[in-house]
Amino acid sequence: MRVSLLSNSEQITHASLIKVLPGPILVLGAGGFIGSAAFNTLCEFRDDVIGVGRDTRSWRTDFLGTPSLRGVNLRNLPHVYRILNEIKPRLVI
Repeated sequence: MRVSLLSNSEQITHASLIKVLPGPILVLGAGGFIGSAAFNTLCEFRDDVIGVGRDTRSWRTDFLGTPSLRGVNLRNLPHVYRILNEIKPRLVI
C-alpha cells in the first residue's frame, strides 16, 4: 500500500503533470532518499516507471510493493547498457 503525503488538490495537480511525461520512465537511485521519493510519487500515477538502484531492499523501498524496482550497479557499464536497451526509457530521472 502506498501512502500519499499530498492533499487531494495537490494530487490532482501532480497527476496531471506526471501523466504528460514521456514514458517509460527510469528512476536512478530509487533506493536512496530522493530517488525513492521520486519513484514512489511517479508510481502513484503511472504504470511504466522502473526504478534502479544499488540497494533496492531498504526501509525506503520496503513499503512500495512493486516489482519494477531492480538492483543495478551503475558503475558496471555493460549492465547499465543492458538495462537501458531492455527498458528503452524515454525519460531518465
